[in-house]
Amino acid sequence: MSSNNDQRRKQNNTLAAAVVTSFMTTLNSSALNLSIPGIGSDFGVSAQAVGWVVTIYALASVALSLPFGRLADLTSRVKVMRLGVLVFTAGCVSAVFAVNFSFFITMRLVQGTGAAMIFSTSSAVLIGAFPASDRGRVLGLSVCATYIGLSTGPVVGGFLNSMYGWRSVLVLVSAVGLASLYMAWLRWRKPPSCPGDGLAVLSTVQCRSCIADVRNLRDWKRRAFTRALCSRSYYTCYFLKAAA
Repeated sequence: MSSNNDQRRKQNNTLAAAVVTSFMTTLNSSALNLSIPGIGSDFGVSAQAVGWVVTIYALASVALSLPFGRLADLTSRVKVMRLGVLVFTAGCVSAVFAVNFSFFITMRLVQGTGAAMIFSTSSAVLIGAFPASDRGRVLGLSVCATYIGLSTGPVVGGFLNSMYGWRSVLVLVSAVGLASLYMAWLRWRKPPSCPGDGLAVLSTVQCRSCIADVRNLRDWKRRAFTRALCSRSYYTCYFLKAAA
């Protein structure tokens, strides 16, 4: 009985960490989109330049998700996910104190890199931690948190941006990131592994979550984004075939 309770507690901690990180990454992207005009005005850059706030985050999270997914399969998915939460949160906290646009864009790249680590491991970690009978439920909760972040982000981001400025949005995301750090580093213990079933689910979840951002890209940026997705799909098939 004690062993079962301990196993259930570890599974609940794993689920909580995955849900919070899923909410955090999508909240960041959807809430900050409404702050684009304020960011451009604050840093005194053109509308074309400020578009990189969205573009560089989306491109980094898509282009790097497969390499990090492969790295996680070769090493440890839990360690890669924990590192992703740390990198993402560090990028958010640093962006709050950005004094110029170049530094801010660099921190957005750091956030996208951390998001790629999270996207490429969260579903695989859940699959490895739960038996087949529970996987549909826990993956559904993770996806639900993703879309809650997408739907509440514009509301919360619009309110904070109008009342306190765009930096307040990053303060909120940083607070959620610190909560994620607590879940991932202090309460979370390594769940049971289930090798060989991470990349396929990962590819589906990541492509679905990133396709929504294509609407924000135009012309060559849209083409570059699409090429990144196509390359990612190709190498996903390659690695899955090699693993088989």
